[in-house]
Amino acid sequence: MAAILAACGRGDAAQNSGGGGGAGAGDDGSGGGPITMRTALWGNADRAQLYEEATAMYADTLEEDVTFDMSFAELGPYLERLATTAAANDLPDVFFMRDTHLGWYGQSGSLLDLTPYLGNIIQTDQIAEAAIGDGTVGDGVYALPTHYVGQALFYDVEMLQEAGIDGTAITTWDDLAEAARAAHGIREGVVGLDDPTMDNSTQRFLEAYIRQAGEEVFTPDGGIGFSEDTIGSWLEFWHQLRSDGVLTPPDVSLENDAAGVAGSMIATNRCALALMSTNHYVQVLPVTQNELALASLPVLPDGTDDWWFFPPILICAGANTQHPEIAAGLINFLVNDIEAGKHTLLNQGAPSSAAVRDAILPLLDDGQRAFVEQISREQEYPRRPFPVRPQGSEEVNASIGRNSTAVAYGQMSVADAAAAIVAESKAAMGGA
Repeated sequence: MAAILAACGRGDAAQNSGGGGGAGAGDDGSGGGPITMRTALWGNADRAQLYEEATAMYADTLEEDVTFDMSFAELGPYLERLATTAAANDLPDVFFMRDTHLGWYGQSGSLLDLTPYLGNIIQTDQIAEAAIGDGTVGDGVYALPTHYVGQALFYDVEMLQEAGIDGTAITTWDDLAEAARAAHGIREGVVGLDDPTMDNSTQRFLEAYIRQAGEEVFTPDGGIGFSEDTIGSWLEFWHQLRSDGVLTPPDVSLENDAAGVAGSMIATNRCALALMSTNHYVQVLPVTQNELALASLPVLPDGTDDWWFFPPILICAGANTQHPEIAAGLINFLVNDIEAGKHTLLNQGAPSSAAVRDAILPLLDDGQRAFVEQISREQEYPRRPFPVRPQGSEEVNASIGRNSTAVAYGQMSVADAAAAIVAESKAAMGGA
């Protein structure tokens, strides 16, 4: 693990020393000497270098002699390391967090409550009010979003034109189904719509559908907020398209998951329409041969208008930090500073700060700009609070993916799968 989490640049020894509380080598604890603070993120060395440079920019603004040591790893090992250090009360001073894990860390007392610093050290005027809710657990604010990704519809412009479909007119789920049927087979080997239901890691499109239906995946107290009827209608929508033969076959869907974004059906021009994370548009455009357009997710015609949500990349501080004001200042810097935003650009998504998003637009290419502009446009729509994912949320995602896959292979009926998802999800949440 120490090798995986090798520090980017300086501070390798400090990172693995296990010295607790955020005061590292060279800090005598009196507040008058040099201070070493630990930061951490998931990703590769390029990302770590960007953020090491950004934290150095922040250090240059301080009166204190502060050095930030950066550690990083791929997501799986990174989360394992966080769990270990949280158990030892030795979390990094400032680190990035997935929304899927915030609930447990916030409830366990492992994170610094940022509430006293909001509007003071941490400015919130450039992030939407809902952004505070993204990091709220109980009565405390334990994280803030630095960046957002989203959910979107990608479509092949020429394929839809050949099928007589105006991609900009696809606004409802029924519109999407009609377009998929019309475009299926428009070219040899092309399916109408990629099947998004078999992903075991995240179910963002289903979450949007559930919120459009006026429900939530999770309740504020950590229970299950969706019904069998809503899950059933979602599964039935895809089952009908599968029965019509216009979806990606199950075996191909599973292969595509392993191939990543660059090997996806839409990137390799094997489907006319696909639901994907909005930020994937930036990754798909350079590898595809066709013109692809980006649109918002379809909606239920009688659904709620405040369903919008944006999966956040969160930043937080360890409750064990010995320098909470410096930690809060770094969080503010990475959320709000224009120059830091210009330096890191879209490495983790679209910046949560509207001012930073506007400032970086001239630096982006057409695909990057389309991604950021879509996030900015959708941020203007009404959004009700999005309940923080409780501990066990990944088991819910796994249940949805597992039972959806059984439906796709004809091993389970829609009704049985919907009942199983609700039952298994309630069990994962302790029966709530």
